[in-house]
Amino acid sequence: MMYINGRSVAFELCGFAIYRHFRKWVLPVVLFLFSLPAMVSSQDIAALNSQTGIVMEFVSTDTELPAAGTTFNVLKVTNNRSKSFSGALRITVPEGWRIIGADGASVSLNPGEEFMFPLRITIPPSVLGGISYMVNAELRGDDYYDYTTSYVSIAPVSRWDMYVDSKNIYRVSIVHRVNSTSVSLIQGMPMR
Repeated sequence: MMYINGRSVAFELCGFAIYRHFRKWVLPVVLFLFSLPAMVSSQDIAALNSQTGIVMEFVSTDTELPAAGTTFNVLKVTNNRSKSFSGALRITVPEGWRIIGADGASVSLNPGEEFMFPLRITIPPSVLGGISYMVNAELRGDDYYDYTTSYVSIAPVSRWDMYVDSKNIYRVSIVHRVNSTSVSLIQGMPMR
């Protein structure tokens, strides 16, 4: 417990010792709930999508590029319902990235129809390598909402340069240039 001016203030509210009840009842229940295994698998999600009748997926779900630049993907929306579907599609990309063309569309599908949305994205050269970035697609209809994600990563690049300072023969500089969050520190002392 925490005391200020001799009075317990942190875990007592109107004379009720919250800490004692928290420790006895709330904490064990919360720990039990977090210890349960996750019960939603990708098969469950696919089954849920087939029950709603609308299936939305990127053709490529995981792309690794050798360097920043442009990437291309296609989002496919299929209406497996017995009735027509109409909704609004919206694509979002990481900050600083740019979608070439529209970032969304109106989708109207009769039963059994497919809608293909081509997506071209430019990635700035300042993006860090070795990280997966998310490209999100959201589809909203009157009685429907779903989203899906495609991951784009840039291969990490590491380049080491070593040169000798022309003024001092004993001084060696080593430079490590990367496009990721790698940190290198090399220090040396002059030879005498």
